[in-house]
Amino acid sequence: MEDTKTQNDPKIGAIFELKITEDNLSVFLSCPSVNDNAEEFAQQALGRLDEMKVKIKPDVELFLKVLNEAQSKGKDIVDYALVKGVPPIMPVHGKIEWSGDYFNEGYYVDPETKRIDFHRQLGNPNVEKDVLLAKVIYDKQGKDGRDVFGKTISVSKPKKVLLQGGSNVLWDEKACAFISKVAGRVVKRGHIVDVDETMFVKDGVGVESGNIEHKGSVIIDGDIDSEFCIDVSGDVEVRGLIYACDIKCGGNLVVKEGINENLAKNIVVGGSILAKYIMNASIEAGEDVIANSEIFQSQIKSKTKVCCKKGRVLGGEIMAGKGIYVGEAGSKGNANTLLIAGIDFQLQNKLKSNDENIKKLKGALVKLKPVHKKLSNMKNYLKADQKEKLTELEFKIFETEDGVESLEKENKEVRKEIYSNKNARIVIYDMVHPGVVLRVFDSQYIIENTLAGPIVAGIDPVTGEIALSSDLKED
Repeated sequence: MEDTKTQNDPKIGAIFELKITEDNLSVFLSCPSVNDNAEEFAQQALGRLDEMKVKIKPDVELFLKVLNEAQSKGKDIVDYALVKGVPPIMPVHGKIEWSGDYFNEGYYVDPETKRIDFHRQLGNPNVEKDVLLAKVIYDKQGKDGRDVFGKTISVSKPKKVLLQGGSNVLWDEKACAFISKVAGRVVKRGHIVDVDETMFVKDGVGVESGNIEHKGSVIIDGDIDSEFCIDVSGDVEVRGLIYACDIKCGGNLVVKEGINENLAKNIVVGGSILAKYIMNASIEAGEDVIANSEIFQSQIKSKTKVCCKKGRVLGGEIMAGKGIYVGEAGSKGNANTLLIAGIDFQLQNKLKSNDENIKKLKGALVKLKPVHKKLSNMKNYLKADQKEKLTELEFKIFETEDGVESLEKENKEVRKEIYSNKNARIVIYDMVHPGVVLRVFDSQYIIENTLAGPIVAGIDPVTGEIALSSDLKED
């Protein structure tokens, strides 16, 4: 700041100070109370402004009013803004406010060990349908200012933002935002933001890609390395091998090569699985599981069918709701191989879950009813809060009994559906070895001698036991 101190005429009897702010936008006046000659004092201060080359003229009438008011009250004047420039209006730069951390390619660092987890990327590009992806803040022009010396204070031009929506993105004019039209993976290609329903993973899943999570379908052009996780709502196509990893797939899983898993890992698929071979895998599928050459030492559950018609099943446990179809079962080495047809694992799990919930609800009723009975017998003597508790108990008992009834009714339908699989079959086209256990619905048959196919195992409608035949007419 520039300070100026001037001793005035003794008749005026005032010392004043003029200060120019660092931004040159204001001149402040400070002085003791002016006893007399306010107008002469004002002229002296204004003259000093001219000496300081201040170009913007003050409001003289307002200045005199301030001086006279201070004089009448005997007050000092401190930092009175005698002159004001025109402050600039700064521009508003355009910007994009993303609703999520979609593009962060960094990796998670454990806060305690400080170790980097190369399986887990920080960014999460997955979105559901109708999600706000990004809000656009438009740029606004600023306005030049003028300092007390009359010089222009220039402002820069605002930075513009350029972003357009792709085919799977909708522009909401009212919200000034881009909205996802589909579930998928947010991508930005140049100035275009879009949502890809199908994600393409180049060179397979590993350290470069990290774990894969995607709302849509995924094509993996390579292998899936061990210890990585795949969580996809749609189909997954793997153009290489699958090693020991966890996979959750809402659609179909197609593996061009084979599945080399670990029983400690899990593959859960909503649709079908197709692979060249399956080894040491723990699999649950909502539809068919098909292996072209072999299923080795695996735990497989399919709601529909398991097929390895031109190959063999060796070891492990295979369960399928509608049927099992294999070329060869077991081996000369008498490997434990269990084939189970006619059991829908999802229905069995549902039945088990319902039974557990029914047990809990009935247990709750055992506790609620005695309390309700006791309060009901004293109904005429209950206080207001006790009557309220009684009403709550009555509602709780009704709700619990209704829950039991609903679950028991659902279980009846589940059991009917379970029973509908009683006609499932196990078909072995070429050969079955001793030690193979065949189960169809609730019956079991153990193979004691090597048998040449075709062999069809099904429930005999008369005896209710498993019967073996060579009848392939239904296939």
